[in-house]
Amino acid sequence: MNKMEEFLAQLDSLSAAFIEELKSVLPDFERFLVIADHVGLIIPARHRQTGDMHIWLHDDQITVAIGLSFHWRFFTHDFASDDPTWQPHENEREAAREAVKFIRDVLADKVVLYVSSHTAGSYDRGSTSQPPMEPGMREYVWSGPFMREG
Repeated sequence: MNKMEEFLAQLDSLSAAFIEELKSVLPDFERFLVIADHVGLIIPARHRQTGDMHIWLHDDQITVAIGLSFHWRFFTHDFASDDPTWQPHENEREAAREAVKFIRDVLADKVVLYVSSHTAGSYDRGSTSQPPMEPGMREYVWSGPFMREG
């Protein structure tokens, strides 16, 4: 067994679910992996103004951060169900699916990141519910600066 196989065999259930989902979006995920006491990945920025994507899994959450201004958390408890047949590991699988879906959309330039002197956030590209533009606000997609149409 090589080092990567050993590492993957020792993953907790959330990390294992996340890696399994991530393979469909980043088949070469191993080249971004940071081996520590938990799963972490660093995906280099496609454009320096957007910033690198840092992903780490810890306890019951998956955190995705981009650059210095943006981060999202996917908590397993957010996916709990009242269904008596629902198993706790399904919360982990759903959190992993949602995190990977978000990562896929960011990498495909489907998520717009915005930042101003007092706020930062994101919205789906093409969405009708966009924050109002204000002086000094900057917007980005994964591939770089973004300009709204219209």
